[in-house]
Amino acid sequence: MITSSCSNDDDNSNDSTLVGKWDYSQEPPFDWPHACPSIKDNVEFFSNGNYKESSYLTNCQLDVDNSGNGSWTLNGNNLTINIWEENYTYQIVTLNSETLELRQTYDYDPGDPEEGVSLVLTRN
Repeated sequence: MITSSCSNDDDNSNDSTLVGKWDYSQEPPFDWPHACPSIKDNVEFFSNGNYKESSYLTNCQLDVDNSGNGSWTLNGNNLTINIWEENYTYQIVTLNSETLELRQTYDYDPGDPEEGVSLVLTRN
């Protein structure tokens, strides 16, 4: 579990640990259903704040409908990704050199309990 503080050094450490290419691994409790047997669906965080998401079809061609470029920001343990003209905010549950675990919550109906979705990615 990552803990956050007000120190800029901690934020920079989280930023540098996040930068790189990550393969989708699980949407617990299930393994990620990669369509292409030789290329895994993945995301890439660049140090300049750019973001790239790549999904592949069964013929291992890029799935252009589910791939794209955007941007990312990190504020403590809150990761916001802007892609497809939408903002997606995740809580970072785990971030280390090998594993990135994210949790996203939705509030479908105001006042109803939020439902969460978790994603586990592994360093490429």
